Amino acid sequence: MRSIVIRTAVCLAVLGLGACTNLSPQQRAAAAEADIAARVPCCKDWREARVRPLPLEATKISMNETADVYLQDGERVYGVLLQLPAFAKTYGVTISSKTQGHQTELMVFAPRIKLMNDRFEVTRSFDEKDLRTRGGNPERTVYINPANANERYMLIHGSGLKDSYTKQMPVQTTQPIYTGYGVVYWADGADVKATVRGSPYGEIEVSTDGLQGAVK
Repeated sequence: MRSIVIRTAVCLAVLGLGACTNLSPQQRAAAAEADIAARVPCCKDWREARVRPLPLEATKISMNETADVYLQDGERVYGVLLQLPAFAKTYGVTISSKTQGHQTELMVFAPRIKLMNDRFEVTRSFDEKDLRTRGGNPERTVYINPANANERYMLIHGSGLKDSYTKQMPVQTTQPIYTGYGVVYWADGADVKATVRGSPYGEIEVSTDGLQGAVK
């Protein structure tokens, strides 16, 4: 166990969490928790926060040591603050997160979403209970319409979720069968029970619908 901890620490010190691909999801989660605990959360004044424009094309955003740390809902978490364009017409923003791990032991970064006005006051919020699952990955689409035209920022951050739940996952196995005419591969599928745990790190994808060509 000691050697695993040392290898993890060396990898993080040299390469950073995002590059330590040889670590298990559990090791990367522990390293992310240590990184979050050591960081000073942003921000006493929201005007000091690092803001990124809402991407018009599908964009992946890493929630790891390259992300900002926020103190939200009583917890330190990775997050990103996006600036919404001036409202012109109704559009949607979809935030999805990719499940990590192996067939029966999975981890997922469950994003929480907060919409804020130009004074950084929260107008709407969505947590992990508002996520839906598509292809085994959680996602949420938020619509900005005339009733929400005053919303100018979207904060996406981790939930600090540590509870686990069980879900059915399809698994396909392939077995070679040797015959006098060559090798035939037999594929078989089955559902297995997988344990899914919340993760402090991950990668989200942000995509929009209805904005392409409308923002200069």
